[in-house]
Amino acid sequence: MKDLGKPTLLSVDTGNFSIKTPTFIFRSAYTEYDGALGGECLAVGDKSYALCDKRTPYIENKADERYRILVMIAMAKELLYKMEKRGQRIPDVTERNVVLCMGLPPQHLKKYRDQYKEFYTGDYEFSYAGHRFMLHVTDVMVFAQCLAAANSQLGSIISQANNIYLIDIGGNTSDVLNIVKKGGDITLNFDCIRTMRKGIIRLYDSIINRIEEDMDYEIPFTDLDQYYLEPRRAVQLKDPLHEIYDEQCEMYTHNLLNGFLEDGVRLNSALPVFLGGGSAVMLPHIQSFFEARSHRYDPIFITDVRANAIGYQEMAKDALRGAV
Repeated sequence: MKDLGKPTLLSVDTGNFSIKTPTFIFRSAYTEYDGALGGECLAVGDKSYALCDKRTPYIENKADERYRILVMIAMAKELLYKMEKRGQRIPDVTERNVVLCMGLPPQHLKKYRDQYKEFYTGDYEFSYAGHRFMLHVTDVMVFAQCLAAANSQLGSIISQANNIYLIDIGGNTSDVLNIVKKGGDITLNFDCIRTMRKGIIRLYDSIINRIEEDMDYEIPFTDLDQYYLEPRRAVQLKDPLHEIYDEQCEMYTHNLLNGFLEDGVRLNSALPVFLGGGSAVMLPHIQSFFEARSHRYDPIFITDVRANAIGYQEMAKDALRGAV
């Protein structure tokens, strides 16, 4: 067997809305073609795959062939970035042993962890953007979303309260993980792990439906991406539909948070930590929700869309370091 040296850690967060690595974000959608294509396309066997913005169906268990394609693209992007950043020459064939770092919603961790490990472990031979890869995924480490996203700030967060909710608002779902501190012990409250089928995709659907009813025409998802991800408020206000966007987003956000309260998530008395890209979209409306109610702690926001992917990688490093 060829000595490929120390395995490379590659981290991929497989969302229904988007795929995230510590460096890249791209939509969880592609178009399949027969034969070879140029440009930034993945080629496996006699098929090629190009990323696109089309809508894709919700998949709970991502130990799935559609996501294998997306994970290959993510691994290739990260490896090319690492080599270019270090000024390394890209070889004719990039061959590596890989430890793949992934995550699941807390409620799904026990149910799907072993399937993820079995499905994604193995050999991958493909081309991406004209470069050939032979990757040997020797291990798959699976972590809890929410916990991973908060990993870099967890020490500071835990120092501020004894009862903490990590709330990760994603594409199709919103996940809640409860951390409880008693004395010097920090534990996860497994009686308060929640996954709600409400996320950014359903928010977008509600806005599109409202515009179809009020204006009698359709807008694409990409318009909403541009609106919500655009940091300059002056540009946002030029969109003639901005009032509908904001009204619908406020209604959706307040309904989501009220749903948590009704389900026993004590947002008013515990420290709420909002995570992910969905929290960034809803941030002003989350703030207005708390401003209108009595609450013990102001919410904390960790809105980097890549936070889970970064967290998986850091947690894997810590686990492997401890195993030596």
